[in-house]
Amino acid sequence: MNNILVVDDDLHMRMMFEAILESEGYNVTLAQSGPEALAMMKAEQPSLVLLDYMMPGMNGLDVLKEIKKSHVQTEVIIVTGHGSEKLSIEMLKSGASDYIQKPFTMDQLLSSIKRVLSVRTEYDKNQSEVRILAVDDDRLILSIIEDSLKMMGEVVTSTDPRDVLSRMRREHFDILLTDIYMPQMDGIELLKKVKVLSPSTSVIVITSSGAMDLARKALKEGASDYIMKPLDPEDLRASMHEIIAAKRREAFNRLNERIEMQEQKAAEQFEFTLEVVEALIVALEARDPYTRGHSERVTDISVGIGMEMGLPIRDIGILRHSARLHDLGKIGTEDVHLYKTGSLKEDEMTLMARHPEIGCNILKSITLMAEYIPGIRHHHERYDGMGYPDGLKGDEIPLVARIISVADAFDAMTTSRPYREAMKKEDALEELEKNKGVQFDSDVIDAFLTSIRKE
Repeated sequence: MNNILVVDDDLHMRMMFEAILESEGYNVTLAQSGPEALAMMKAEQPSLVLLDYMMPGMNGLDVLKEIKKSHVQTEVIIVTGHGSEKLSIEMLKSGASDYIQKPFTMDQLLSSIKRVLSVRTEYDKNQSEVRILAVDDDRLILSIIEDSLKMMGEVVTSTDPRDVLSRMRREHFDILLTDIYMPQMDGIELLKKVKVLSPSTSVIVITSSGAMDLARKALKEGASDYIMKPLDPEDLRASMHEIIAAKRREAFNRLNERIEMQEQKAAEQFEFTLEVVEALIVALEARDPYTRGHSERVTDISVGIGMEMGLPIRDIGILRHSARLHDLGKIGTEDVHLYKTGSLKEDEMTLMARHPEIGCNILKSITLMAEYIPGIRHHHERYDGMGYPDGLKGDEIPLVARIISVADAFDAMTTSRPYREAMKKEDALEELEKNKGVQFDSDVIDAFLTSIRKE
C-alpha cells in the first residue's frame, strides 16, 4: 500500500486531502510545514509527497529541493494557486513529478496521484542495478573508487582503457570513470571513443588540480562531470548520485510519456466503444416515446444517490456508465412485448426478465465494459431475494445495482407508460418508503430521499 505525506499549512486542506486519499485506500500522514515534513521523512520515506506551494517560512519549491537532495526516488506533486509557466517549469526541473492548479476537482487530484504512482511502479519493475566501470592505471585509485561506490551499484575496474573499450562492445555500463592521464590512451581520447560506442553512458573524468584545461576540454567533449585528485569519497559519491538521479529522471520521463500515450489510446478506445454502445441505447429509446430519456434520467438519479452516499470518484464513474446502459438488453426484446398496452402474460414476463442477461451477453466480449456488467445484470434483483436473474439477497447484490434499482423504479413510476398514467412524485416516494428492506436497500432509499430533499 502506498504511503502519502500531505504537507499544507491549512488545517482544512489537510483534513480534506486525508479524507479523500484514505477513502481511496492510501496510508496518509500529515505535516503542517516544510521543516516538519522533512523531519518526518528522516524516519520514513513515503511513496509520494503532496505538497502545497504557498506556505509561510519555507515554500513548496524550497521543500521540494530539500526532499530531492536525500530522497531522489520519492515522488512529489505540488499543489499551487500561482501557476505561472515559469514556476511550473522550475517545479518540474527541480524534480516534481506533477503539479495541480487550484481550484481542482477530486478527479484531477486522484488522476494525477494514480498516474504518478503507476509510472513509478512500472519504472521500479524495469529498473536494474546501476553498472559502473572505472579505469585508472593506479590500482590505489581503483581501490578507493570500488570501496566508495560499492553500495551504489555494481563496480567493475580496469587498468587498461583498451580493455574498457573491448568490454563496452559486449556489455552496457551506465557510468564510466576515467583518469585523464594513462600510458595506453589518455582519458580524452577514451571519452571520444566511448561517446561513439555507447552514447547513453555518462562519463566522469578524474584529473589533478593542475589539469583544469583538460577537465574543461572533457566537458566540451561530452563528459558529465570531473573529479579532482586526491579523491574524496564523499565528493565521488555526490557526483555519482547526481548522475544516477538524472538518469533515473530521464528514464522515468520516457516511461511516463509512454504510459501517457497508452492511457490516451485506451481512453480514446473506451470513448469510441462507449459511443457505439450508447448509440444502441438511443436506438432502443427511439422505438418508444414512453421510455425516451429513461436511461439518462436513471443515470442522473443514480449519480445523485452515489454522491449522497459518499462513493469514491471512480465508483461514481462506474455507476454513471452502468446506469446509462442498464436497459441495453431490451434491444433484444421483441417490440410486441416491450410496448404491449395490457398486462404481460407469464411467458411474456419471462422473456422480458431476460433483458439484464442479454445486456451482459452483449458487453461480455468487450473487455473495456467488464466493470459495468454487475450493475446491468443485477438491477432487477430485490433486497428480499425475490428478484431476477440470480435471486441475490441483501448485500449479495452489488451496491451499484441496488442504487440503479431505486433510480429505475422511481423513474418508471413517475413516467407515463402505454398501460398506465404516471404516478405523482409524492406517491412514488411513498411507494419506495414502503418497500425499504423488502424490494430496496434501506440505505439507498434514505440517500435518495435526502438528495431529493436537497433538490
